[in-house]
Amino acid sequence: MRYLPDLPGKDAHLKMAPLHRVRDIEEMEPIPPGAVVSAVLIVLIPSAEKGHSGSLLHSSLVVIRRNSYDGVHSGQISFPGGKYEPGDRDLTETACREAGEELGIKEADVDILGFMTPLYVPPSNFVIYPVLSIAKREIRFNPDPREVCGYRIIPLAQMDPAISKKVDISVGNNISGITVYPQVPAYIIEDDYIIWGATAMIISELYQLAGREKLSITPSPSEHPPR
Repeated sequence: MRYLPDLPGKDAHLKMAPLHRVRDIEEMEPIPPGAVVSAVLIVLIPSAEKGHSGSLLHSSLVVIRRNSYDGVHSGQISFPGGKYEPGDRDLTETACREAGEELGIKEADVDILGFMTPLYVPPSNFVIYPVLSIAKREIRFNPDPREVCGYRIIPLAQMDPAISKKVDISVGNNISGITVYPQVPAYIIEDDYIIWGATAMIISELYQLAGREKLSITPSPSEHPPR
């Protein structure tokens, strides 16, 4: 599988980047050699409304809330996904396998379009490869309660970075310590459903891509992605 064409990458990521991430994104620092390789599956659900069925900007996307645990991404909103395992044939399989485990999505449920821009996440030392897909049938989501405590289907048209808010984000707990990131750009879906950080940066790129209307719903030719 190949990368999608004309990716806005850094410019889109910067629109939703927390202040403490701006410098390294602007300078495009290389991914550390010891970074954990991972992939997430972005599932777009096409609009059923007449006149909107062919527009990605009028589709919806699926995000999950992770369970609370002793880690840097506890309780956060994200796309289903996880780290590459040696048995995975490539990063597309990584994304689909994790989405199946976490949300019950089957690889046969979606058409894979291609990779979006990889993103390095320093707190967890993960490099995320976003895999963009479109649902080709109705999907019955089945969250695994061990990993996921809920999910939302959100219209992509509501994810314009220009209408995002800036909020103070607290990360951690009383045992490991709490870090507060001030005035972080975020999508506020509900009072307790705040999308920020890597997930918000990926959505920013997706919104910009969809607005250009250059994406095809035809799956990309298969090829091995980077690992």
